[in-house]
Amino acid sequence: MSDLKDQKYRQVFEATIAQLTIRRRTDPKFTIEDLRQLLHTEYTHQGNDWVGRGSLAHVVQSATIAAYEQFLTECQNEET
Repeated sequence: MSDLKDQKYRQVFEATIAQLTIRRRTDPKFTIEDLRQLLHTEYTHQGNDWVGRGSLAHVVQSATIAAYEQFLTECQNEET
């Protein structure tokens, strides 16, 4: 099961980074503040810890948050 979780994590992380990269390139209205809001929303969802969320859903959520955090850091570094 660990291999499946690792594979899913990588898949979601990479897909999220790709999606954010495309959005940043093609949407001039997409700002760092928008990205912060998306990350904040994910933190809120993580904190809700809904009943019935399985371990794979936790992996997806963790990978999404990690991708947002990394992308935000990269964007902030570009602006400095």
